[in-house]
Amino acid sequence: VNALYVQMFTRLKTKQTWAYRQAWPYAVSMTLVPTLLLVIVYHLISGMIWVPFVFLLVYMTYPLTKIPPKKHRVTNP
Repeated sequence: VNALYVQMFTRLKTKQTWAYRQAWPYAVSMTLVPTLLLVIVYHLISGMIWVPFVFLLVYMTYPLTKIPPKKHRVTNP
C-alpha cells in the first residue's frame, strides 16, 4: 500500500510515476522508523496508536516533496 502511495504522490508531483521497482524499496526503507515507533507507542500508550500513522504519512511524504522537477531538453532546429 505504501509503494502505491509513493507512486501516486510522485505522479502528482512530477507528472511521471516511479516504477514499482523504485517505489517499493523507498516505501520499505521509509517505514522502518515509523514501524518501530508504532510498536513502542502500542506498548506504552495504546490509546495514541494513531500517532505513528500520522508520523508515517509525514515521514514518507516530506522527502518526496523535494524531488526536483524533470528538466525538458529543448532542441534547436
